[in-house]
Amino acid sequence: KHESEYNLSLLESLMPDKITQPHYEFKQWTPEPWWDDFQTELKSKDYVILHSGCGASAPNLNEEQYKLIIRLLLEKTDWTVLLTGVSGEENVVNALAADFPEERVKKTVGRFSLAELFTVIRNASLLITSSTGPLHLANAAGTPLLGFFCPAKPHTPTRWGPYDQQQWVVTPNLDWPKICELKNCPHGGCLNQLSDDEITEILCTQRLKTIHK
Repeated sequence: KHESEYNLSLLESLMPDKITQPHYEFKQWTPEPWWDDFQTELKSKDYVILHSGCGASAPNLNEEQYKLIIRLLLEKTDWTVLLTGVSGEENVVNALAADFPEERVKKTVGRFSLAELFTVIRNASLLITSSTGPLHLANAAGTPLLGFFCPAKPHTPTRWGPYDQQQWVVTPNLDWPKICELKNCPHGGCLNQLSDDEITEILCTQRLKTIHK
């Protein structure tokens, strides 16, 4: 079961009623000055977030796979692509952005506070990432997402995936060990085995067609 359900089960003896599925509600959002400034920088009012860092805590796509995703987004949408990340991930984001026009692909590493990042995620057309905190923020905010996960324990999306959007989790169709050997993966990195055709299919033929922004 999901990690949130494990955590809620710890509280069962303290709660009078049966624990129900988590539901998130957020107060009406009022734009702030920083948001207006941010919006003026974007080529399009609609944008997609690509969060490529995961702190090496779980398997991840490689640089060329993320570049493929950026190319597809630029070809298939008129959205601005935001490359988010935390301080220390500048080199990764710089490498991803290097081949693309600055007016369409924006680097925002370390720019936003957590509250500001949530606002940016909340107003995004789509968020694409691996097993990361921003994925769960997007799920809580109801923002469409696409997440890439290792299917083996302890990284399985059944436990760590987006609670309400498990249908938009991508895992490689491989034979894998019962326990992920992250640094000694028999496949040389399971997510790296996803082909360009597989990524194109899930992003362009499936995920983008469900979004009407």
